[in-house]
Amino acid sequence: MKAGAIYERPDGRDTKKMVATSKNYCLTERCRGLVHKKKEHSPFCAKCRTRRFAKKFPLKYSFNNLRKRAKERGHGFDLSFGEYESFALRSGYATGKGKTPDSLSIDRIANDGPYKVGNIRVLTLSFNSMKAAKKSFVPFFANQIENQAYQPTAEEIEAIQKQLAEHEN
Repeated sequence: MKAGAIYERPDGRDTKKMVATSKNYCLTERCRGLVHKKKEHSPFCAKCRTRRFAKKFPLKYSFNNLRKRAKERGHGFDLSFGEYESFALRSGYATGKGKTPDSLSIDRIANDGPYKVGNIRVLTLSFNSMKAAKKSFVPFFANQIENQAYQPTAEEIEAIQKQLAEHEN
């Protein structure tokens, strides 16, 4: 796009014709993001391009996010897009994912294994977070094991065992 050139919005809305400036702003309504010089083939900023991709290809977008987060956390990822797509459609994950406690999330059955066909299942977010909290629960006195001089009494041990029993239920 050359500065001063007149062009229409690519999405076909009947608004007034746009005039390109030396600063290339995103064409999304109410967005003032800048279009990167190397990305001039698209008249949208990076955030709007991502949102448009997520809206157009929701399964591919969620697959890419799952793979990216697995890599960030150092977990293996052995799913192809076809396997992920069939799993998501079969289990209802494609329509039930979200951010509410009753929304669905993907859980690894064996936490030390990678994301692969036999090692993933769908859980609600609330159940998955309870599972993670149960795994990371550490009794108060466990931190004091390094101190060799400390010996918990029988009452303290019983209190810890009660806490663990309550937490498991």
